[in-house]
Amino acid sequence: MTLTATALPGVPEVRPGDDLAALLAGAATGECALREGDVLAVAHKVVSKAEGRVRDLADVRPGERARDLAARHDKDARAVQVVLDETAERGEGFLADLVAEWEGATQAAADAGVRVVTTRTGLVLAASGGLLKRLLPIYKAGIGGKLGSGRQYQSWISLADELGAIRHILQTHSISGPVNLTGPEPVRNAEFSKALGAALHRPALFPTPVFGIRLVLGEFADQGALASERVVPRVLLESGYQFQHSDVRSALAWAVAH
Repeated sequence: MTLTATALPGVPEVRPGDDLAALLAGAATGECALREGDVLAVAHKVVSKAEGRVRDLADVRPGERARDLAARHDKDARAVQVVLDETAERGEGFLADLVAEWEGATQAAADAGVRVVTTRTGLVLAASGGLLKRLLPIYKAGIGGKLGSGRQYQSWISLADELGAIRHILQTHSISGPVNLTGPEPVRNAEFSKALGAALHRPALFPTPVFGIRLVLGEFADQGALASERVVPRVLLESGYQFQHSDVRSALAWAVAH
């Protein structure tokens, strides 16, 4: 089995003879207070490059081989309390539009008979990056706490399970289409904050007001940190994936220790 993992830009080309191709392009939203138009301009460039790689994948496909494309992106944000699996209707807003465009970039491969999987990644828990990296200094100083009301759901996944799930998808040929890469038990932000404080043996008593979040994250605050995403990984569970960290406390304890 031959695997090509591509991470735009500057990625290796898909070659004849490759069995699997994982396209791991993407970025976390809300890393800084950018305007919506700024992010879309960058995103469109990434989508265009992704389309080129997908066309390469379709062109080199021999009829007797199966191929996979795992496209990593952030799930669209919706301020809802209902449980969302892979069959849920798409949300509204520019992030939902971006997700639709990103997933649409894989159509050429699907049309060529390639098995395409588009992964929808939640909040990846790793001390080395993402939101957790930004939260750790605050919590270690003992001034962490819930964001806004703390009632919004957060759909998380440990980095170990993010990688494990991608491997599971590549090796499970019955899986195709959208797959949520999130833990099986999404939690409200207030519970997440308490769990992070417990993992660091620190209190989590200092809430961040909504205006402060909007000041730091700009237009992404309401579609990111303050949005409610109660997403569940139905496809992963039904296909037999065994989570290493099935609850947020064990995931955070693992993340801060690695």
